[in-house]
Amino acid sequence: MNNHNISPTNVRGFERKGADVLIRVAVPGEHAKTDIARTFDNSYEKALPESTAQVLLTAERQNKQEFIDD
Repeated sequence: MNNHNISPTNVRGFERKGADVLIRVAVPGEHAKTDIARTFDNSYEKALPESTAQVLLTAERQNKQEFIDD
C-alpha cells in the first residue's frame, strides 16, 4: 500500500471466491493496476511460506498439548 500511495479508504471491498479472497481497490491514477497486482503477488508469495510454517508450528504445539492432557 505504501509503495503505491494506497490508503485504507481506497479499499472498496472483499469478496470470497472459493478458497480465495478478491480484494477490490481503487487505484490512484498515477499507478498501473498491473504494477500494484505484481507487488501484492510478490509480497504474498514471500509471506506464504512463513505463515504456513507458523500454522504448522501452532498445530504441532496444540497436538502435543492435547497428548499431554490425555
